[in-house]
Amino acid sequence: MNIVSKTLVTGVGVLVISGLVLTSQASLIVLKNGRTVTGKSVEWREGTHDYLVNNEGASIPIPEDQVAKMEIDRPSDLDQAKGLVASHQYGQAVPILEGIITKYKKLSWDVDAMKLLAQCYVEMNDSKKAAVAIDSLFAAGGSLTPSLQMTYLKSLQQSGDTKRFQQELNRTIGTGSSALVAVAYLIRANAYLQEGNQDAALSDFIKIVTLFKNEKSVQPEALYNAAELLAKAKDPRAADFRKILVQEYKSSEFAGKLK
Repeated sequence: MNIVSKTLVTGVGVLVISGLVLTSQASLIVLKNGRTVTGKSVEWREGTHDYLVNNEGASIPIPEDQVAKMEIDRPSDLDQAKGLVASHQYGQAVPILEGIITKYKKLSWDVDAMKLLAQCYVEMNDSKKAAVAIDSLFAAGGSLTPSLQMTYLKSLQQSGDTKRFQQELNRTIGTGSSALVAVAYLIRANAYLQEGNQDAALSDFIKIVTLFKNEKSVQPEALYNAAELLAKAKDPRAADFRKILVQEYKSSEFAGKLK
């Protein structure tokens, strides 16, 4: 054991805590002033918006706005949930993930669980719950990978909430990374196709092909659909797009559709 003394600035003054700290601590909080606080456990308190670090005989409250980062032991059941998701046992994974989200609220691991929970709901064709899960992820400060962003947008689209779908599309196109913007354009283009707005769809497909050449995951579908629409309009660029699709993405399902 090590005897330590911690001086913390709280919302009401300065608090000095001295006590015994085990060398094998389960949790570590790094403050914005560079100090570190270790504890046997950490819990989030919603009412006071602070973290309570628990040690032997002492509990230290730390305001949320003083925390730079945290290192919390990985939940033992997170890997179990990941295994269930990987084996497509989504229904069994959901209650485990929901438990982690509740127990580890604002303790880092809730974000990982939220991403998996959203994936579960999408695979279970529950678009509304998937959208709620990803909304919670945003609220917790989490971010989306391009694949999860596509999942989110499709969930909103399937839920029938047209206003939220359009708002999220516009937000992603306006502020997202190159990969996320390309995904948003692809989803919007396909939405235009479903509506019968071929001119708007073609415009978005061409944007993807010309402006997002490095985003390989969306190129095959954009090339194929752009070529199909251009061919209907008897536009000679259709042949150029088909050539790129076959030469650069010959193993894709969309290149296979041309054969």
